Amino acid sequence: MISLAGNVAERPEIRMAAIGLLFHSNAPVAIWQKFAAMTWFEPSRQVGTYIHSLIHSLSNIEHSTPFHKEL
Repeated sequence: MISLAGNVAERPEIRMAAIGLLFHSNAPVAIWQKFAAMTWFEPSRQVGTYIHSLIHSLSNIEHSTPFHKEL
């Protein structure tokens, strides 16, 4: 899933879906750090904005469950 999400040759819709699945798979923090850094050089504005919005939203959610606390 990580290789699909990071593959700039793939369509943006496919990459964003893979990134969303990574969120649901409880990916380690290192993966999110990698994607955050990728937004600086991301050729697809759509994917870069999606990653930024997702990480920003995650940082502002209530920590009501153990899953959210881990994120």
